[in-house]
Amino acid sequence: MQKIIDTLPRKNYIDFKKHGVGVSLQFFGWVWEKEKWVSLTGSATILTIKMGKQQYKILIDFWMFQGCQKELKYNEILPFDISKLDVAFVTHTHVDHIWKLLFLSKDEFNWTIRTTKVSKQLLWPMLKDVIKLQPKNENTNKNKLMRKVNNLKSLLDKVSWKENQDDLLSVIEEIEKELECVEDEEKKYFDIHDLNKLIQKVNWIDYNQVVEILPWITLKFISAGHLPGSAQAILTINWKNNKKIVLWFSGDLGKYKNPSLWWRPEIPKEKFDLYMIESTYAGRFHNDFEKEKNDLVKVLNETISKNGKIIIPVFVQGRAQELMVLLSELIKNWDIPKIPIYVHSETIEQITSIVKRNFWLKISKNLFKRAISGSWKNKRNLFDKYKKSAILICSGGMMDWWTIRNYLDYLQNSNALFISMGYQWEWTLGGQIFVDKVKEILVPELGKVKINAKIYSFRGFSGHADQADIIKFVKQLKFKKDSKLVINHWEKTPEQYLLGCEIKQILDATSSVLFAAFNESFYEK
Repeated sequence: MQKIIDTLPRKNYIDFKKHGVGVSLQFFGWVWEKEKWVSLTGSATILTIKMGKQQYKILIDFWMFQGCQKELKYNEILPFDISKLDVAFVTHTHVDHIWKLLFLSKDEFNWTIRTTKVSKQLLWPMLKDVIKLQPKNENTNKNKLMRKVNNLKSLLDKVSWKENQDDLLSVIEEIEKELECVEDEEKKYFDIHDLNKLIQKVNWIDYNQVVEILPWITLKFISAGHLPGSAQAILTINWKNNKKIVLWFSGDLGKYKNPSLWWRPEIPKEKFDLYMIESTYAGRFHNDFEKEKNDLVKVLNETISKNGKIIIPVFVQGRAQELMVLLSELIKNWDIPKIPIYVHSETIEQITSIVKRNFWLKISKNLFKRAISGSWKNKRNLFDKYKKSAILICSGGMMDWWTIRNYLDYLQNSNALFISMGYQWEWTLGGQIFVDKVKEILVPELGKVKINAKIYSFRGFSGHADQADIIKFVKQLKFKKDSKLVINHWEKTPEQYLLGCEIKQILDATSSVLFAAFNESFYEK
């Protein structure tokens, strides 16, 4: 089967024509380099609509590359001209769907960005974190002078004559004096000013509200059940003679069985000409939620009985709030003893505050405390100082960045417990620890770290629809004749191939199933 998949042409666009209207989709959620996929994470799609002499370009989400530090360079590259875009919309605010939105803060993009009310509120804290992850600009005057000093110092030992050494030292001293007078003018690609400009371009619309975003074209959001504010997007082209072309984009879908706090994905009522659905969990089936919850209670109680520390790195949006609700429930029901629970993430605090304004969350008052106390000059880590068992919720779900980096030394502690509440990308630090089960890791801040702590991964808490959810969802949709179903997040796996075959059996004979990377019917291949 893999041989069949590998023979398929590597194209990243899909186009068709209906009622005289041309529709084209182009996908940018990965990079093909040196005969291999560099990365596949997140989404970015350009929809082009041609009606007579008029043409419009619509951007759907704006992705990132994540997983290893060297791939961050791809986040500074624009694969298309943003000045050619007419409008953009955002399905939800996970960073792998919004990282590059900051490019739209530039003056070349003069149109509106549409999203839901909650997603607009969440854009600020999420993109504020993105700004912190930008690679530094090494070409400022100060950095150039510092490099020159370091180069000259490296030459000192190679200069044989003392007179020459003295001359070199005097040059170094002059440059260092100049350095004292040079302000640090380092400018990152984006700053808070750019974020402010971007937010001003974002307009929110309510779920089920129909808004005309371009002549002849309307947009409607319905709930996707994946995150607070997450949405499926329905675009309707109202063409001549009452001809309608309906295009649907799922974004990331939530679960049907054991849905998250944001409930199940809503089933759209419209009949579709084109339907693009995510397939992140194709071929995967979530573990039983109740069993995983019981297993979680067991490992928590075992660690607490030994006065061990519990560290849980999470995604700051969605998973963090669900974990806080779950821990509140477990303590309220006496499933685990009441012990201090610390939160080390300003972003988690900000997002939780936003979510609580829009959703009713059963989070116990006074149960969660800040891990960091005191002024910036005299900070204290209360989690570290607490001598008995305590739980820490910190940012950095895949452990490559954010506040989890402050606690990696606990991996060496045999009484400590590290818990993963979701998916771990294979080449991240979390992937090494929770998936590969390595015995030792290399951490720049600490050197070689032996893993003596207990390691547990609970995948049943995922916010994504699994294969069974996707099939159940598609069975409830309505399609027109000659419709197209596009499976997004294509990773060339046999599981996704089988998903395409299974979906094809649901559709009528006139419809086709395609994958986002290809321009041909996958099933027919």
